[in-house]
Amino acid sequence: MFAQFMNQFAEQSKVFVEPAFEMNRIALEQMQKIGQKNLELANEYAKVGFEQMTKLSKVKSPEELQSLAQEQLSVAADLSRKVADDAKGVLVMGQELGDEWKKFVEVSSEKSFSAVAPAKPAAKK
Repeated sequence: MFAQFMNQFAEQSKVFVEPAFEMNRIALEQMQKIGQKNLELANEYAKVGFEQMTKLSKVKSPEELQSLAQEQLSVAADLSRKVADDAKGVLVMGQELGDEWKKFVEVSSEKSFSAVAPAKPAAKK
């Protein structure tokens, strides 16, 4: 009797424990995606910054400085477009992550409710 109770308890616990494991898996995957994106963006922006600092360090005359200043206008415009594009990309990524959570909640709640649904009463004779 006790063994039967424990087996039944273990089976019913799966309904509640499995979604927690799935939730942890989703959260970890999302943290990895966000972390990778942050590192990619930081690397790209650092590269642009270092390129500009290298160019500045090679300036030896007022004419070269003036030329570099003109070039900076183009770099700033390109960088502004890149920031806007990256922001859009992050928004899309956020939407995808939100959709993944929504799907998880729908599926896990459906499984949970079906598992704890009351048994149909026996037909009266």
